[in-house]
Amino acid sequence: MVEKTNIKWLELTDNAILQQLGAFIKETRLSQNKPSKNWQQQRV
Repeated sequence: MVEKTNIKWLELTDNAILQQLGAFIKETRLSQNKPSKNWQQQRV
């Protein structure tokens, strides 16, 4: 999980920024793709 911290973005390397961005996108997409509790019932 990506922690909410005070990141000094201007002090990070390009690679470090891309890693942070990738982790944020991954977490966001995974949380959006979680099936609902009634997912199996909705498909029937």
